[in-house]
Amino acid sequence: MKVIAKVGFSGPAVSMSVGQVGEIADKTVLADLLKAGYVEKVEEMPEGEKPGEAEKTPKEPDQEIAPAQKQKKKKAVKSSEGK
Repeated sequence: MKVIAKVGFSGPAVSMSVGQVGEIADKTVLADLLKAGYVEKVEEMPEGEKPGEAEKTPKEPDQEIAPAQKQKKKKAVKSSEGK
């Protein structure tokens, strides 16, 4: 059955990343993954679409992250006892 991965997972029979569309032939594995909510059945795709394009949820735009400020290292100061 053709499915799309809702989460990334890896196992001895099959591994998929989020949004990946693939075929799972082993009915026992398929039943377990469907029951756990890891995959869902994919209907026939409209002509011209590539696997994984229509099924993926659009990501939120990345927020601009300010560059980390460089921390200045303090030099160790030895106290002189004679002063």
